Amino acid sequence: MWTGWMTVVGGIGLVALNLGLSVWIARHTRRLFRRLGSAEQALYRHRLLSQYVFGVVMLATCIAAPLSMVRYLRPLGHAGGAIAVVLSALVVVGLTLAHQAIQHPVLREIRQTAETRREQAGQALRWLALILVPVVLWNLAVVWIPDSIQNALDNNRLMSLLLPLVFVTALNLLLPLFLRWTLRARPMPASGLRDALEAFALRAGLGKVGLFVWSSRRGRQANALVSGYLHKHIYLADYLLDHLTQEEVEAVIAHEIGHVKRHHLWIRLLLVVGWVPLVEAIGWLGDTYAPDAPDWAAVGVLLLLFFVYFGFTVRYVSRVQERQADAYVLQLGIPAPVFISALLKLARLNQATVRLHRWDERLQTHPSFARRIEWIAQRAQLPSQMVDDMRATILH
Repeated sequence: MWTGWMTVVGGIGLVALNLGLSVWIARHTRRLFRRLGSAEQALYRHRLLSQYVFGVVMLATCIAAPLSMVRYLRPLGHAGGAIAVVLSALVVVGLTLAHQAIQHPVLREIRQTAETRREQAGQALRWLALILVPVVLWNLAVVWIPDSIQNALDNNRLMSLLLPLVFVTALNLLLPLFLRWTLRARPMPASGLRDALEAFALRAGLGKVGLFVWSSRRGRQANALVSGYLHKHIYLADYLLDHLTQEEVEAVIAHEIGHVKRHHLWIRLLLVVGWVPLVEAIGWLGDTYAPDAPDWAAVGVLLLLFFVYFGFTVRYVSRVQERQADAYVLQLGIPAPVFISALLKLARLNQATVRLHRWDERLQTHPSFARRIEWIAQRAQLPSQMVDDMRATILH
């Protein structure tokens, strides 16, 4: 018989497993780096282990924590459900911060960064808040909903579908408003570069766009992204601006404009919203054909569905969108060598592996740098020797 002491011991064991695994990943990565002398290979191995090993174990822990306490939480009614939701979120936050703190010394050694543990933790907390706060609020609303309303929704499938659809849609429309806070971005200072980029965006048909810069030099991160469903904001890392030429920055901007012009932001919103009717359909099937199924079975089915939908389907669409955005860069008249140069510099600055394992690439939101560069070169009919020379010059 499963007792309270077993629950406590099991919980401590799971936490110890996560922490021990994190320590092993850090040591393994450091040994690999010192043996090979390649930051790119060591960081790639580190990312694989963190994503596919530690990530899976952490996910299992986050699920097991509330499930192991079901017998104690269920008698509490709505309060028990709320405790389970908050407990899961706290486990995610705690294990994520612990993993980052353990990895910090080895990553600092490999990447030669100046970012402190405190700075890294603050950044992680802001991103976790952006993701988890809406999820927690929605789940708390679900578990605290009065029984009378829940019964009414159970008897009205249309309303039970529309309510979460409206919430998820509104939430995703509002999230870009908090992105500036998450990145701690500031408006790009007045300069010739800002004037040139604003003029470029205007020529590309984007209209007035907000250009923002976030500080990433200490963490040596070179990246860019676009957000906003109505008024568009483009965010650029200052580490990127430090090392790319104006023409290369315009190529990066053109890629982000391609996401806007191809309506990728709205398509991503539809994909996220599409998860709601999918879950409702699974819930209806479960209530109809397996009403007495145990909690762990329902959670398992939902997790499998979540993995297939977001791990494969959504990420496949994302990779297609990345290629469409790359095509838009060339369509705007950006010379292919300039765009390839920008991509190679991004790979070098982030110390990223240019070529990914085939199965790993299928689980990423972006194609590998190698695949993107090969496609751009073929599209522009560039000589392979030219691309090889650029790769050798920029990466080495």
